[in-house]
Amino acid sequence: MRMQRAAQHDFGDVTQPYATSNSTLTGYYTNRQFYDGAAGIVGVCDVTDPSTLVTVEKWVLDRRKTVGNKIPVVLMANKCDTVEEDEEVSTQLDSFCYNNGIARWFSSSAKDDVNVEEAFDFLADQLMKNENAKSSTT
Repeated sequence: MRMQRAAQHDFGDVTQPYATSNSTLTGYYTNRQFYDGAAGIVGVCDVTDPSTLVTVEKWVLDRRKTVGNKIPVVLMANKCDTVEEDEEVSTQLDSFCYNNGIARWFSSSAKDDVNVEEAFDFLADQLMKNENAKSSTT
């Protein structure tokens, strides 16, 4: 599994790293303690391999068991640089996100840096909204 801390944003006194995952779930990074306290989730699927959505679904569900259901989740549909845009795939990803409580998906290419920053900016915006909602209720 390729795991990386992709970005770190400062939300006042709360600083949280984000982690991304691909389809292989082995080793240290699947340890629930690693995710304890995470503020957001970025799931990554491969648009050339639909079976990766099943893995992302399981991975997100497991992460939510650790960190709770109320944290924002975004999906990056990676390798958009290798396929033509497909309305059927877009509809499938829309449905997948709706059914799994994922805020939004992004057609992305890590290789060509397509929508990577946009996905993390969106997640950061969602985190800020959550943080503002928490502070307004206390």
